[in-house]
Amino acid sequence: MKLKYLLILIFTFSSVYSLFSKPCLNDTLFFVNSIPVYNKTIVDLDGKGDADIIELTLMEEDYDFSNFILTINKDSVSGKHSYNVSGFLIIDLDTADNLKEVAIYTQNANGPDEYIIYKYDNLINEIGRINSYATFPGNKEIIVDTEMMFWTKTDTVLYDWYHVKLESGRTGWIQLKTFLNKLELPWRP
Repeated sequence: MKLKYLLILIFTFSSVYSLFSKPCLNDTLFFVNSIPVYNKTIVDLDGKGDADIIELTLMEEDYDFSNFILTINKDSVSGKHSYNVSGFLIIDLDTADNLKEVAIYTQNANGPDEYIIYKYDNLINEIGRINSYATFPGNKEIIVDTEMMFWTKTDTVLYDWYHVKLESGRTGWIQLKTFLNKLELPWRP
């Protein structure tokens, strides 16, 4: 009798462990350009080998200020999409940097899709918004397709955020235009 309970306990533990050890297809709501859309999953976002727990909580409109909360591990931010949020995608804007980004996704039947893209480095930082159909090839580019009534306009946007470390040891993400004029480096044409 004790062996039966031990086997049940082992099976239960291994089932729970496998559920939380990696994203599984059962967490997938649907796919956008072959990328799964989730409400909750576990992924290593910073490339350090630790699993990050990512969860999206949808909420009622908060006097038009927010309609979702994104939680990664113990950090969370609230945000607002124009329409009802569909879920989030794990994207990789630059496959060379071992980091992955989270894109809160709204599928819009009456117009373009909408993305709010976040980077996680122990804090959640919004790094951009896209109000068009987009694909993320992983080469620092975002291909944006905009419907122009009778034709589709395709633009390529270069992802230009940099991870910097200050003399104080503090790190963070900033755009090139923020620090370009403050650098004292010998620039060559």
